[in-house]
Amino acid sequence: MNHQIFDKASAVISDAPLLVNIISKRVRQLTDGSRPMITSDRPMGFMEIALTEVAQHKLTADRLSQDAPARSTPAKSPAAKGGSAKK
Repeated sequence: MNHQIFDKASAVISDAPLLVNIISKRVRQLTDGSRPMITSDRPMGFMEIALTEVAQHKLTADRLSQDAPARSTPAKSPAAKGGSAKK
């Protein structure tokens, strides 16, 4: 990992635990298929992408919570919930 990117991200979000949580959640989103908010002319790992997004002010705690994909379980049919299913 490029320490300069980490230093720039730390300058944007100085609260270390918050930065760790933001990066962790964003890496999870990227792993699950979310698209990066940056472009690069070289290959980057998910953590480096997330740090760069923070360093470039494209990723904040507020934006992360707004853009987070909903993780929900599939809805159960009425019959599975104990209701009556239409016949």
